[in-house]
Amino acid sequence: GQKFGKSIENGFTNYSDTVYSVADIVYSDVSKQITGEADSIKVYYVSSVDYTINYYYDGVLDTSKTETGSDKIGTDITYTDKNITGYKFDHASAESITIGANAEDNVINVYYIKDSFGFTINYYYDGELDASKTETGTALYQAEIGYTDKNITGYKFDSASAQSITISEKEEENVINVYYVKDSFGYTVEYYYDGVIDDSKTESGTALYQSKITYTDKNKQGYAFVSASPAELTISEIAASNVIRVYYSKDSFPFTINY
Repeated sequence: GQKFGKSIENGFTNYSDTVYSVADIVYSDVSKQITGEADSIKVYYVSSVDYTINYYYDGVLDTSKTETGSDKIGTDITYTDKNITGYKFDHASAESITIGANAEDNVINVYYIKDSFGFTINYYYDGELDASKTETGTALYQAEIGYTDKNITGYKFDSASAQSITISEKEEENVINVYYVKDSFGYTVEYYYDGVIDDSKTESGTALYQSKITYTDKNKQGYAFVSASPAELTISEIAASNVIRVYYSKDSFPFTINY
């Protein structure tokens, strides 16, 4: 409704809509001169649509890390890495998305899973590490790992640095040290006189595994030492076998007959 040749300005800057806002207006025609043709001024709007980025840890959504926002249709959106201690990236539903008209489609789901970390279990015998018994492996973050009993003949359990450990991301801390010490076993020293045991002289006691035990001389008047079996006893784990037998027999003495 304007005269030929009149220049008119875009007069729609105050237009409002439930989806579009003035801030989203992109003008392709700022002004237009009436030419007698079917004239118009075109006003273009670009919508801002919501998007969501979710972060899952072992399949559980962490809402504290969820990102929400809005941007213009056609804008590319990517996720940020939000890995946490003990976890590793698994996959994402998309590396990036292009904002579309439907907010429910503007979603990226990012998934993390527990990572695996190394652990070591050492076994010590009388303070000496037995590397042949060392256990090494990997386990999932926060898994509980315990040691197995690896006692050996003649030893007994002493202590462990921990009954179990919770796997952490610090492999140097994922260690259990298990300690064994030599056990004590009974022994007996028996004394025989002319093949008859004298129980009053029997010695009994305990000693550490593999320690050396010897007898004491308990000869008595009129007898002579014959032998000891064994002369030196190495303590074993079988108390019934830890025996020294010491033998004496009547001695001979000179005599005289005078006529």
